[in-house]
Amino acid sequence: MTRFFAFALAIVLAVPAHAQDDALTPLIRDLGASEFATRERASAVLALVGEAARAALVAATRSPDAESAARARALLAALDRRTRHPRSALPPVGEAALAALAATNVPLVALDFADRSGSMLAAMPAIGVHGRALGALSFARCDGVDDRVLDRARELGCLAELDLTGCTEVTDVGIAALGSCATLRRLVVSGCSRVSAPALAAFRRAVPACEVVRTHPRALALYWVKADAVRVEGTALDALELEDEPFIAGEHIAKADPTGALALTDAGWKRLPERVGVHGKPFVVAAYDRVVVLAAFWTLVSSQRSELPVLFVEQLERPALPLFGPPHGLGVTHALVRAAFAELSGRE
Repeated sequence: MTRFFAFALAIVLAVPAHAQDDALTPLIRDLGASEFATRERASAVLALVGEAARAALVAATRSPDAESAARARALLAALDRRTRHPRSALPPVGEAALAALAATNVPLVALDFADRSGSMLAAMPAIGVHGRALGALSFARCDGVDDRVLDRARELGCLAELDLTGCTEVTDVGIAALGSCATLRRLVVSGCSRVSAPALAAFRRAVPACEVVRTHPRALALYWVKADAVRVEGTALDALELEDEPFIAGEHIAKADPTGALALTDAGWKRLPERVGVHGKPFVVAAYDRVVVLAAFWTLVSSQRSELPVLFVEQLERPALPLFGPPHGLGVTHALVRAAFAELSGRE
């Protein structure tokens, strides 16, 4: 469970039990409503509540109503996919879901928009409906979060936790706007590569009780794919079957060079393949828990040709793994990858 979800659950648990029931019981009940539209609205809102709805959904799986139980199981399965590491991008929140969120007449204490694509500015009116109760809000890895969104977020009167992990469009202007949000107690800005140290220092002076998190334990991580490279060519990132744990992560990285090379520890180098078969060994690069690149370790003696970006094992030489930089790197750029390299290189 991520620190954000733990914090969100702490907020939920701090709310009296009857208040929690007031917030979620009507939504759980509507999962079995006779009208299809009502069932869909309840599912949409509970999906946005995220981890804070888990206990209620688990209880709903035991409902005698088959429709309620089935929808609860589906929501829990989706929640499990969203909370695993690493993650894939999710589609934008649709207008129907936002309308359902805005129409929910009980206050919600936590909302999770992590990994959603598309602009979040359109979601702010619906989020604002819950502003007097909303304690935890996640925009982690949302490419549509910018300073305008944060200007609206500061109007949320009870916000204690805001997760902006990997929001590369946020700048010093947005952080300055949050300086008027006196209720904040935890602000996560890891991967916000356009936010400067002076801006964060000014925010800390404005909201001294708020913990500011600038680093991420897996800013950059490499995971093996459970197939050979030829078989996974053309596979969507969210359809790849990955190993549960990365073979290269924070503890294996001594430092990153802004040009795209990784200086690995001795333990990290031992995790790289010395040789691979003619079909290669595929892996993914994840930045801030988002899968961004599918690539493969390859061999110069293979008669096969890969459509994936490759690293040739014969060209790997200490001290640096040329993951993206010259002369033998993958040649792939992504905003989250650039942010991860900036963090790992120690640049502010």
